[in-house]
Amino acid sequence: ARNLARARDLDPENWSVLSRMLPLLSRREYYKDAIYGYCRGAEPVRYVGRIMIYHDVLKRRGVEYSVPPFLDEDAPAG
Repeated sequence: ARNLARARDLDPENWSVLSRMLPLLSRREYYKDAIYGYCRGAEPVRYVGRIMIYHDVLKRRGVEYSVPPFLDEDAPAG
């Protein structure tokens, strides 16, 4: 999906771009040139969408939560 985005001069780091590219990998004209071939790209798009909805629900309810250190990008390595 990131390679497809790059080929279209789109930002491969942007989720909204990737969410449009991932479903294309279930179509032969796109997956035939992909490194790993066929992909059920709509599934991760739905999954991440559900996570984003849940995150918004938590924020609206004022639920405090913390990211485990191994998931925190700003945490020092080690």
